[in-house]
Amino acid sequence: MAHRIKEFGLILAILGSVGLSHAALSTGLILQYDFDNDLTDSSVNGNDGTNVNASFVTDRFGNPNSAIHIQDTDSPYQYFTFDASLVDGLTDFTFAFYAQLDGLNNSNNIISGANASTINGLLINYNSNANHGWQMLIDNSAFYSFTASDNVMDDFDWHHVAVMRDGSSVRLYVDGSQVGSDITGVVTTALDVDTGGMVVGQDQDSIGGGFQTDQNWEGSIDDFRLYNRALSAAEVAQLSAIPEPSRIGLAFGGVILVVLVYRRRMASQQSS
Repeated sequence: MAHRIKEFGLILAILGSVGLSHAALSTGLILQYDFDNDLTDSSVNGNDGTNVNASFVTDRFGNPNSAIHIQDTDSPYQYFTFDASLVDGLTDFTFAFYAQLDGLNNSNNIISGANASTINGLLINYNSNANHGWQMLIDNSAFYSFTASDNVMDDFDWHHVAVMRDGSSVRLYVDGSQVGSDITGVVTTALDVDTGGMVVGQDQDSIGGGFQTDQNWEGSIDDFRLYNRALSAAEVAQLSAIPEPSRIGLAFGGVILVVLVYRRRMASQQSS
């Protein structure tokens, strides 16, 4: 009986660690798009997005129709949107996603939030011009440039990116590691995004429009998440290490294997 209790405890310990890990990454999660041929929100919140002319392509694991692609074209422009109210009013926040570029243009804009007063209530891009690297603009105040990113996207491969504001600081993580140091002294005003003004894949010059072909993302996006808080370094590292869904199944298979080995060992001890 004792060994059965130990076996049960072992299973709970392993599965519990997986569950706690998942729960931590769900705290403050507003939306999550896995792009499995649609923009269904896979969080519990039901904040589905809207695809506007973009196509679904192969993801970083080789799975078809499992990432979204923004082509460099104006016939028609390609992007996706979600409810601006989910961003409007946020102070601390994190955008986390996997991204891959096809080519470099004027600014490779990926996230754009606009309001009636300024088209750049929020702008996140990978600027390939003067300040080569990731940068963020809030409330049209100033560009916060993470120039130490060392042109990381120029290899046109998949990378995990997390950009966040935490109080009066902003920081960038690429592939689970922070790039440079925190940029401090940034504006702390809440994000101001009007209805129809939240666009991913283009840069708005008017609410929901004013796009230009040399200012789009021009590449693919996957596992797009928005949080209403700044994630910790450990959480970002965990996000960037989330395996292919089929590998999660292998992990649970590993739990079963551990239990079977434990049973055999206990049986061997009892027979000796």
